[in-house]
Amino acid sequence: MSDNPLATEHTNKFLVVDDARSMRSYVKAILGAFNAEITEAENGEEALKLIASQQFDLIFLDVNMPGISGLEVCQRVRKELGFVTVPIFIMTAMESREVVEQAFAAGATDYINKTYSQHELIVRTRAILDRRNSERELYLAKKEAELANRSKSDFIINMSHELRTPLNAIIGFSELLENDEQSPLLPGQREQLRHVTAAGWHLLDLINDILDLAKIESGKIAIKLDSVNAGALIEECVQLNQAHASKLGIGIELKLPPGMQWYLRADRTRLKQVLLNLLSNAIKYNKNGGQVFLAVETQPDKKIRLRVSDSGPGIPPEKIQLLFQPFSRLGAEKGSIEGHGVGLALTKRLVELMGGNIGVESVVGQGSSFWVEFPTMAPDNIKAASGKDDDVNVLDARLAALPARKIVYIEDNFVNQLLVSKILEKFVHIELRCADSGEDGLIMIEEDKPDLLLLDMQLPGISGLEVLAQLKGKDGMPVISFSADAMPDDVQAAKEGGAIAYLTKPLNAVIFKRTLLDVLSV
Repeated sequence: MSDNPLATEHTNKFLVVDDARSMRSYVKAILGAFNAEITEAENGEEALKLIASQQFDLIFLDVNMPGISGLEVCQRVRKELGFVTVPIFIMTAMESREVVEQAFAAGATDYINKTYSQHELIVRTRAILDRRNSERELYLAKKEAELANRSKSDFIINMSHELRTPLNAIIGFSELLENDEQSPLLPGQREQLRHVTAAGWHLLDLINDILDLAKIESGKIAIKLDSVNAGALIEECVQLNQAHASKLGIGIELKLPPGMQWYLRADRTRLKQVLLNLLSNAIKYNKNGGQVFLAVETQPDKKIRLRVSDSGPGIPPEKIQLLFQPFSRLGAEKGSIEGHGVGLALTKRLVELMGGNIGVESVVGQGSSFWVEFPTMAPDNIKAASGKDDDVNVLDARLAALPARKIVYIEDNFVNQLLVSKILEKFVHIELRCADSGEDGLIMIEEDKPDLLLLDMQLPGISGLEVLAQLKGKDGMPVISFSADAMPDDVQAAKEGGAIAYLTKPLNAVIFKRTLLDVLSV
């Protein structure tokens, strides 16, 4: 039983506890003005039983009673029963400051001497009930907002899955056509297709950012704090954006004092996401032939500040406060610069989740400077920075050098089957067989065991997790799972089920080939 009346439809219920029947009757007569349901108890033991089994809006409690005193009842209601919000009105005939102090120390909400007038009791009771009703309204409004927020987050997460599935075909086949050496496209066609591919990846970035915001709001995003080499991470992010900057004539300059290293406490993957977003914005919202500066600055409070500055048009002071609001692009949506207005909102929330701070300084006509700062951390157990993606030609050559392999792909979507078939068709020694359902795939595996299983996790009939469960104990067949879901719980469930890798759709061909090479080389 809960002491919180806000979780159910509310009806005022009072409990009057006093060993004198005449006093209970007197109090009940006064409280009749509230048209409430009133229950009586003549001692502390009876009161505790009633409080434990029923929900009261207000308890009127005498101090001096045989057996358990009113003060002890009040203490036990608060501590043993755990009812910290139900109001308790202490009543006594004793004129003692010490008793008043003991009453409030025991957890009383209010105190009144039994020489009170009827008007005083009514007024003070009404004040407590008004406060109680305000708390109830706030509670219900909070619960309604939380429910709406959860519903929104669940909708976004579900929609991300539905959007990723067609994007898998758009991006996958566009890249295949761009790189088709047997039937090369005309230059004009290749340029048009490049726009389709770029738009697909841009849409995927938007989906990922919105999904990350939804994960944060629903508490489903994982943050792992570790020691991060700030200088090394900055150099890595610059390398990833160098080609984009050069194409626009933007120079990137690092301001890292030589011979020093800075280690800060953050989630390396999420911090990289933050820096890439700030760097990308500094490049996009810059002037022709402009400059971007990246700096590491030590702060007096043992914090490290990473600063990304540009020489762009700057941001008017009145628009600074709108920067970190989702979908706010400050008028840039009217121009030709691609964006969706989610990146900075996501960046701010990620920084705060990692225990850091973020800020911005800007001068119109001179440029903007965004900074994030985190506490320092000793460089213990530092993980090596992830390497660059292998060159696709190198991956193809290494896959082509493998001995013959057999792969089964369980996937109910024909377009996805076709995409994987096209990626692998140049490797004639890799035999790919496709099944439309988990049931058919299990039969196919039983008839001719493959070297590798590619498994979609959302299947009609038995799910991907059920397929993994039925395969447990079968020796020597690795499983790579595919899914349009990118939630940590889904990834964890697949890996616990036996999958050695989890690839999200849209399928990145380079990552797919590298994963294939890692698995099939064993």
